[in-house]
Amino acid sequence: MVEVAHMVGPMWSVNGRPVVVPAGSSVPSFVMAYVASVVSAPGPWPVQVTDGDLTLDLVLGVDGSVTEPPADVPAAARWWRR
Repeated sequence: MVEVAHMVGPMWSVNGRPVVVPAGSSVPSFVMAYVASVVSAPGPWPVQVTDGDLTLDLVLGVDGSVTEPPADVPAAARWWRR
């Protein structure tokens, strides 16, 4: 499981590694592309995103796209609108 957590402002954590999302970038797209670039195990990968009170379980493909619809669609919609 890949753990993604919002730290503060543009700072996120991916399995404990700090990641800064550049200004003007889509947070979800940038973070998921970063996950796809650093995970060494063959994909797809289960990913858990924590952003404040939102916890979202996703399955991420090797190209950084979500390969299965998330169980919590409203939460996913909130996160992808970031």
